[in-house]
Amino acid sequence: MKIVGALLTIGCGGLLVVGSAIFGALMLTSANGPTRGNWIAHYALTYAVPAIIILICLYILVRLFR
Repeated sequence: MKIVGALLTIGCGGLLVVGSAIFGALMLTSANGPTRGNWIAHYALTYAVPAIIILICLYILVRLFR
C-alpha cells in the first residue's frame, strides 16, 4: 500500500505542478497584453507554486516511508 500511495502522490503532484506551470505561462497571453499583475501571477504560478507542491509531496513521501 505504501507503493500505491507513493505513486498516487507523485502522479497527483506532477499533474498539479505541470498544470500550474502551464497556467502561469498563459497568464502572459491576455487580451490587454502583459500587465504588472499578470507578471506577478506568472512568476508565482510558474516558480513558487510548483516549488511548494514539490516540497509538500516530498514531505508526504518521507512521512509515508518512515
